[in-house]
Amino acid sequence: ALGKERDQTMRWVEERAQAAKKNKHKIIVLGDFNSIPNPRLDKTTQAKHQSKSNNPTSRILKYLQYNGYIDTFREVHPCQERYTWRNSRNTETRIDQIWMSSDEEWNLVEAYIAESEAITHSDHEIAGCQIEVGDIVNKDKQTLNKATAIAKKYLSGKIDAESTARQVSEWIKVNAQTAKLLSTELTDTPKGISL
Repeated sequence: ALGKERDQTMRWVEERAQAAKKNKHKIIVLGDFNSIPNPRLDKTTQAKHQSKSNNPTSRILKYLQYNGYIDTFREVHPCQERYTWRNSRNTETRIDQIWMSSDEEWNLVEAYIAESEAITHSDHEIAGCQIEVGDIVNKDKQTLNKATAIAKKYLSGKIDAESTARQVSEWIKVNAQTAKLLSTELTDTPKGISL
């Protein structure tokens, strides 16, 4: 059953990522993957047999790498060995990650792993990053400002009969643009995935 759930989750991720890419959405995939992108850098253990592989250890991480997603921590710290989880056998891994789609409209500024003891009782450290989204926000603000200006005209009664058809058409376009910006297309979430 576990394999079936993983396949279902993988299909869900692939479908959502493809739909988001088709709609030119920016994508962030994050969480506890229970797998690592590069065993040489992202795992340390006292075991006699250390992995010599630098390939991702799960299908989802292979998918993200193959499709050009950026491992935010590794992008900023290409050789740093930092871990987000450890067990009682002195094995440490970086299983908590943040991946972002490659896009010229946003810029990865920083990525880090922070201690979580003072914040939460989790046995995981906190993976975080800072992404600059100025151009995206400015475009959204322009659309929102345009929608607000039209709404104010309607509410104040300053729309005359001659321009009503043009204004209604413009309102419909702005409303559609705003709805598109706010939509997430995240439905039919498979069991085990929280949004």
